[in-house]
Amino acid sequence: MDGEYWRLVTAFSVGEPGEYTVFCGDPSDGQRYAVAHGEDGAATTATILSVFVAGGAPVLLGFLLGATVELVTLTRRRRLRAHLLRQRTGSPPPHR
Repeated sequence: MDGEYWRLVTAFSVGEPGEYTVFCGDPSDGQRYAVAHGEDGAATTATILSVFVAGGAPVLLGFLLGATVELVTLTRRRRLRAHLLRQRTGSPPPHR
């Protein structure tokens, strides 16, 4: 907008649909104001949280899947190693 900078000064909501008059200050102060339709803070917060959940859920699931595979692999390797050592040394299997 040709070097113009707009920022949110305040927000308001109305209880019922209808025609309203909005005053934005004294016209002689040189400031220009605009009224626009936008989301309230709760909707913005919900949008931001949904983006984090949507982006974080696959990461968390990947981490959990990787940790599960790692634990299963380590357990199987430990059992196989113990089995091979028992075969090599000729010791009896452990009592369970």
